[in-house]
Amino acid sequence: MLEERINDRAFVWLIQKWLKAGILDTSGEVIHPATGTPQGGNVSPILAKVYLHYALDLWFEKRIKRACNGDALIIRRRTSRKKLRASIAAFTEWIKTNRNKKISKLMTTLRARYRGYWNYWGVIGNYGSLKTFYYRTRRILFKWLNRRSQRLSYNWAGFKDLLNQFLIPAPKITEKYPSKQKQLKLFV
Repeated sequence: MLEERINDRAFVWLIQKWLKAGILDTSGEVIHPATGTPQGGNVSPILAKVYLHYALDLWFEKRIKRACNGDALIIRRRTSRKKLRASIAAFTEWIKTNRNKKISKLMTTLRARYRGYWNYWGVIGNYGSLKTFYYRTRRILFKWLNRRSQRLSYNWAGFKDLLNQFLIPAPKITEKYPSKQKQLKLFV
């Protein structure tokens, strides 16, 4: 699939090596999976999206959409409840361990984490999950920032000012909607 669009042989070779890389087990043993991408690898989400494009999106475009009389749209990458809970738990652990860092460093990292989350999960039809993640993690952040000292550090107004000062992004859909021109072509 990658060789179809990428002419750089060295890059394709690197991806193939990455796919063959083993996984270090908790016992110290290296396990070499027969198929798939290594769990937790940096390239795993990207390769999963490439695979879904060829296995699901193109199939939908060529088979399903052509058979439909009206407009058809497939919605995938919606956050499951289990993944949402895991993301919130991971955020909680992150803020617990990093709450003692300087506010400027903490807020810069927070901004990057939110931006990455919106870019990855910000697909059409997933705004409710993004909003849930944002409001729950914001409450967790408020709680743990107020535990930095024995005095209450922030009230809600001061906390909102802090988020605005460091330009903490609100949830947003980053996937592009089909353009009007493309939508008209579907009806023709």
